[in-house]
Amino acid sequence: MLNEILNRLEENPGSGVIFDLDSTLFDNGPRTWRILSEFARHERRDLIEPMQHLQRHRLPYDLGAICELAVPGEGAAIAESVKGFWAKRFFSEDYIDFDEPITGAVEFVQACHQRHARVIYLTGRDVPGMIIGTSRSLRNWGFPIGVAGTELVLKPRFEMPDPEFKAEAIRSINTHTPNVVATFENEAKNAIAFREIWPDAVHLLLETNWDPKHPTELRETFDTIHDFRMET
Repeated sequence: MLNEILNRLEENPGSGVIFDLDSTLFDNGPRTWRILSEFARHERRDLIEPMQHLQRHRLPYDLGAICELAVPGEGAAIAESVKGFWAKRFFSEDYIDFDEPITGAVEFVQACHQRHARVIYLTGRDVPGMIIGTSRSLRNWGFPIGVAGTELVLKPRFEMPDPEFKAEAIRSINTHTPNVVATFENEAKNAIAFREIWPDAVHLLLETNWDPKHPTELRETFDTIHDFRMET
């Protein structure tokens, strides 16, 4: 499917490709792991060893589920004690640099840009708290950013609900880039909104993590990919 998307871009230069960031282009697991490790060192030294053995990549969406992996049977209680410490750091640009790209993501986005696609990063991160770190992270990892044919779209304020923001954003994007060839997301509800606006595009979900409050059956109407490695 990824090669098919690149072929469509070659045939339709100037078309758009939309990428979510968190759990789509980037694995945020290392960011959360770093924050939890700091919490253990500063607040709960009894958790230092369990956190050291916690996996760093493709962690669950829910903080309680993450803590349960570290200390079975105590995940909910630990999550309650750490959530304030975690949220203050996770939703800031100070820890963004610990994110790591999903395998093949940099190369695929570069390939889209080289085919004269309009690369649009559409993320629920907010402008006041995360735009500088987000731009820096994309640049440092080698994603095309800050050059012709790229666009970075963030929420105007942290408090704005992600679904409301993305619904507004995709209507705006459609005014200047009506021919979108593909979209990439980890949340099915956002992909549904994309599909309503661009029914002829390819809409792919990443098999990373997603909000467990969203019904699983929503994902069953979309094709999924594990990462961005392309067939050769």
